[in-house]
Amino acid sequence: MAQHANFSGADLEGANLAGLQLSGRTFDGAEADDASFRGSQLAHASFRGASLRDACLEGANLTGADLAGADFTGADVAGVKVSPQAKKAALVWPARHARPAAVCQ
Repeated sequence: MAQHANFSGADLEGANLAGLQLSGRTFDGAEADDASFRGSQLAHASFRGASLRDACLEGANLTGADLAGADFTGADVAGVKVSPQAKKAALVWPARHARPAAVCQ
């Protein structure tokens, strides 16, 4: 994958992107509902205005990511590395254990 691949506006619904090195990538406005980013490296990625409803982000690294306006409704965020500022910038950030473990199977 190119170092700075641009997934802006991409339809990633249900995509399996688990365990990938996606640091610095752009996902602005992407539709990634039900997608799996489990254990992925997403440091300094941009998810501005992206939809990640019911997505699996368990154990993902979102350090330095831009989450402004992103919707994580129902997402599994257990063990995610993310700054408090990024959580506040997100449109919706779920409670730590808002979803059952089955989301990330």
